[in-house]
Amino acid sequence: MLVREPVAGPDRAAVEWWASWTEDGEDITLAGTSLLRFDEGGLVVDHRDYWNQYDGRRPPYPSW
Repeated sequence: MLVREPVAGPDRAAVEWWASWTEDGEDITLAGTSLLRFDEGGLVVDHRDYWNQYDGRRPPYPSW
């Protein structure tokens, strides 16, 4: 899995990621973003993921 530098504020962050693996004999690639919100103690209180799924293994695009 590849992870880019997070974009963060005092109580939230967005992290872009790229991953490939084999599942049930088929190669899969996911490119996505995790959105996190933290409480005053720094613990995650909200976590959402958004992604695109591709058949096969794909490398990240050039500007990634």
